[in-house]
Amino acid sequence: LLGLREEDGSWTTWSTETLMSETEEMAAYFRHEGFEAGDRIAFLMETDPYFNFADLACIRAGTVPVPIYLTHQDETVAHVVNHCGAQTLWVTDQALLERVGGFLSQMAGINRLIISRPTADTPATLGGIPVVTTDEMRGIGKVVLEKQPTIVSDFEDAIEPDDIATILYTSGTTGVPKGVMLSHENMTSNSLVCMHELGDFQPGATGERALVFLPLTHIFARAFQIAFWGFGASCYYCRPDQVKECLPEIRPTIWGSVPRVLEKVRARLLETAASET
Repeated sequence: LLGLREEDGSWTTWSTETLMSETEEMAAYFRHEGFEAGDRIAFLMETDPYFNFADLACIRAGTVPVPIYLTHQDETVAHVVNHCGAQTLWVTDQALLERVGGFLSQMAGINRLIISRPTADTPATLGGIPVVTTDEMRGIGKVVLEKQPTIVSDFEDAIEPDDIATILYTSGTTGVPKGVMLSHENMTSNSLVCMHELGDFQPGATGERALVFLPLTHIFARAFQIAFWGFGASCYYCRPDQVKECLPEIRPTIWGSVPRVLEKVRARLLETAASET
């Protein structure tokens, strides 16, 4: 279902079964730790499968993921965290954890940090705040599920279509970022209807392959992600500067883009054609 192009050019992949089992364990951790429905969890994360795991774990626990643009200045990140009332901040890796350490004091409400890709240098605390790895979350969640096997599914069954699924903040190009509250029905209905309009779109593991490089902090890429979950399409994630190499490797049947990327592709094609006899 999910693939990530690593720095050495190799691909790491995860199955749907892994996505579902690990997010259930992480959701059980949230329930065990006393998180309530509607609690905000801020994301400072890369666009990759680790975002997917965090996103789905939060949704299954009834908490509300609040993704933040990595391009924001530190003070803007702090503003969004404070404005949405998040007490937990989730980062992808050590580099982002170190960045957060530089302005942690500006986010008075944060009492827990989560990291998806820790290293040997990842501390147990940062500025007096505990740092929890996703492996630790899953370990606790696994024990919880052994004792209460329906703790996550019971809560999922109680989620209503008009409950808040996520809060997406604007990019800030027109002023201070503003939070947009989107319900589960907002997200799923728009995403699934768009894909149903593609009459020849083939759901299932052997069907479509999507290449994703646009930021999941934006509604466009996020809606694609929700749709691909629903249709069972395989999603491969890369950075924008890796697209050229990834296209022949993945041979995607669908991708979400922006005009500038298509303009650059067209210019390259014309330049190549002009050099031929």
